Amino acid sequence: AKVAIKCSAIGSDEVLAVINAPVFFDNRKEEICARTFGCMSEEHPKAATIFAQGEFLISGESMRFVKRPAFNDGNDQYRLTPSEIKAKIVEKDADVVYAFQVRNP
Repeated sequence: AKVAIKCSAIGSDEVLAVINAPVFFDNRKEEICARTFGCMSEEHPKAATIFAQGEFLISGESMRFVKRPAFNDGNDQYRLTPSEIKAKIVEKDADVVYAFQVRNP
């Protein structure tokens, strides 16, 4: 009913998040590369990352973050939760906000 998410790339074996009611999808790597990069070559620098992934993708009904991941790349201070973003808007008395979310791939 739930899946724990860990990330060894940040040097931790701790659970970072939990996906509730997980759903698994085939990772259609060729299709993703063709639609995103206009090619299906594993030699394309970004496509190589996709082809190195597993055979399945996971999503779910909801995700609960247990711990904030820290990548120590100088950008951790900009990775805000929705509540933190709302607080910043109030703090700055902003009437206009421009935001974007970077998604994979």
